[in-house]
Amino acid sequence: MKKLLFILMVVVFCAVGHQGIQAETNELDMNKYVTANNKEFADQNAYNWNDVMRNLDKAKPTTIYVPKGNFYFSQTLAIPSNVTIVGAGSHDTTFIFTKVVTGITNRLSANAIRLENLKMTYADDAVDQKASSLVSFGEAYDEANYDDYQVMDGLTIENCIIDAKKKGSSALYLGRLKNATISGNTIQNSGLQNGIGLEFCKNVRIEDNDLTDLGRSGIQMYRFNGGKNEPILIENNRITNWMQRYGYEHFKTKYEAGIPVDVMNDAGIDSYGPKNENLIIKNNVLTAGRVNSYNPNNTKILADYGEEIYKEHVIFFTGIRLCGVKDVVATGNEVDLKGRDIFTLVYINSREKEKDGAPIVTKPSNIRLEQNTFRAEGNIRYPVRIFEGDTAGIAFTNNQFAVDGKLVDNGYFAFFTVSSTTEKLLLIGNKIEMATRLDYLVSVSDKEYNGEKVKLTDLGTVLNTWNGDTVKAVRGNIESLDDTYYLQDKPLYTSTNLYTGQYREPVWKVRLVKDGVVIKQAETDEATKSYTFRGVDGFVKEDGASYELLGVDKAYKEVLRIPLKVLPILDTPAYIIGTDGYQGGFGGAVTKVRLLKNNQVLKQADTVGSNYNFKEMRSLIRNDGSSYTIIGVDKNYQEVVRIPLEMRSILAVPEYTVGDQELTGKFQDNICFVRLSKDGKIVKQADIVADSYKMRGLESIVAKDGSQYEVVGLDTGYKEVVRIDLQVNALQVSLTPNPYTLGTMENRGEFDGPISRVRLLKNNVAVKQADADVFAKTYVLKGLGDVVQKDGSTYELVGVDQFFREIVRVDFRIAN
Repeated sequence: MKKLLFILMVVVFCAVGHQGIQAETNELDMNKYVTANNKEFADQNAYNWNDVMRNLDKAKPTTIYVPKGNFYFSQTLAIPSNVTIVGAGSHDTTFIFTKVVTGITNRLSANAIRLENLKMTYADDAVDQKASSLVSFGEAYDEANYDDYQVMDGLTIENCIIDAKKKGSSALYLGRLKNATISGNTIQNSGLQNGIGLEFCKNVRIEDNDLTDLGRSGIQMYRFNGGKNEPILIENNRITNWMQRYGYEHFKTKYEAGIPVDVMNDAGIDSYGPKNENLIIKNNVLTAGRVNSYNPNNTKILADYGEEIYKEHVIFFTGIRLCGVKDVVATGNEVDLKGRDIFTLVYINSREKEKDGAPIVTKPSNIRLEQNTFRAEGNIRYPVRIFEGDTAGIAFTNNQFAVDGKLVDNGYFAFFTVSSTTEKLLLIGNKIEMATRLDYLVSVSDKEYNGEKVKLTDLGTVLNTWNGDTVKAVRGNIESLDDTYYLQDKPLYTSTNLYTGQYREPVWKVRLVKDGVVIKQAETDEATKSYTFRGVDGFVKEDGASYELLGVDKAYKEVLRIPLKVLPILDTPAYIIGTDGYQGGFGGAVTKVRLLKNNQVLKQADTVGSNYNFKEMRSLIRNDGSSYTIIGVDKNYQEVVRIPLEMRSILAVPEYTVGDQELTGKFQDNICFVRLSKDGKIVKQADIVADSYKMRGLESIVAKDGSQYEVVGLDTGYKEVVRIDLQVNALQVSLTPNPYTLGTMENRGEFDGPISRVRLLKNNVAVKQADADVFAKTYVLKGLGDVVQKDGSTYELVGVDQFFREIVRVDFRIAN
């Protein structure tokens, strides 16, 4: 059985005098321990892997480079501190677990672990055990222990595929962990639980991941996550079709135990609670369900138990669920739910757990949902449902809601339903598009708990619309209702001196707030009811801060707080190298936009409204060391703002050296095909694997002949996206040995070019490999005394590259 090479690279960093940090790399051949592409070695692979991990010095950084291949394991792989595992690519290096166990985890209380460019999955025929998470780091919760502690510090998982094959528990579980980044991964087919599950975690970034076909929630913060200065950031993720499997098991377990089955409505992004704090949920896209279809759990329950037993569906989709949370900002998210089993778009509730006989309770507090888009197509019970909001309040500001289909009668045909006593609810500028019946914007339940009627203490509404018309109708026990809140806001542009607007009573003074601190108070004109901020260009920046407009009454009591969108006075997106079109936006005092090269005006943009556009940018931007700048000028052509032009590549094109057999690189965004053009004609199409391309056989195509060579990226419709010049270099390579004296043990020499190893051949058979220093470009052949003889043999030196391809061959000169 042919075995693939598995190399363990141990990297040790040390300081030497004033020479800075040097890296010493040792190579350990793992070929005899780990075998690729053979399932029969699963037991031995797992044993040998863990044996190697046990013997690593966890105090020293270690990087393990794993080559292409399918590696089978029958047991959990434990990773100690300071270990990085890098695969050849998430579609090329696969860890396959033949049993449904925890696949990869930390060894003891490990810190600083990194996984990159790997695929982790279960074997198709692995027997499902339902309890294990495929990848699990930290430590699972202790049901009786709620102490706030972490056992692991530092985790990064990037560019990986985690495919649980619909088996086990969560695809990725993080527990009692701080300082983690989960970025750019594909996470799919979780078992009965979540795509990503967190508890007792602090300072976690979950960004730019694709999560699909998930047993329960997409991303679930179970409890005790986040903190005042240790947020949980969930940004730019795409989550599709959650709640696919757990609902059936939930029903089956309770029904067969004779326990009444309650409603399950776990969400795409889900806070379960209690004590989830400081959550930032931003720019995620959540989609689930199909038009006119049931949730798959309900379909399976009906098939197995029948309508006689399962008379009413209890398994539903929810978009975003915020239970047991405080200090939450959800902004820029898109939620799109379809089908007959939609429970809510947004669900907010308290959560309680017991510790030492006393309850731990977290009521929703300081919850802000701003500028999100929510859509539902089908049957929905409660578009928004709220329980037990605390005094810091819940605010929905400038959100868009679209409901197409039947709004299930939730009692009073209301859009916002308050189901238990809530302190403060603020609704500002929300737009509802819905053709079905809507009687009330807000309804408060008529139920009583412990002899007290449900109450909404404070309700503030302004500028909310239903199909374009203002909607104010409310019902129920609302103690204080104010629909006269008014404070005009508009985008806040950077580099702008003045910011003005209108206000109306009860607002009396207007203030600008940055990260919760008042930084400026506006001048107000009571006659015209206008406010003016001057000199705000010294305060407002695109620095990630939270800016708000605050209105106070004559008693300086807060009346209204509106989040402000901060926009650049001149929007300058990164220029995609190799494209012709370039466009952006402008505002404030800017009226014209110009492109400068080395501080000289090169071109003025076309403008339409608040947008500008440069054409033929590819001919303007040259790779000649020049500096490029975008400036905005006012109506008198006086400069307002100047911004260096950022360059971004979505098609990597390395330099090509004549004689190389292939050209490889990566691509991203909407590129699907890559071709080589010579003098405007396509001469080669690349092979595509995932996000990489490879062109073979170029040694017979590309020459240093004055032709224009370009690499072209195309989209799915074969439409050109980018065109990049290919720099063609003449091949520079040499291998220079010193003459060898018979009987001596060593021979030294020098090399140049893409050589990484030097070998000695005797009659065309490799007999020695030199120790090569690729930085100094020198090599040493050792132990030659018994190898090189005056026996009529032909001796040669061969230089090979990192892929073991021969680059150059020269005679091995024997001096005597």
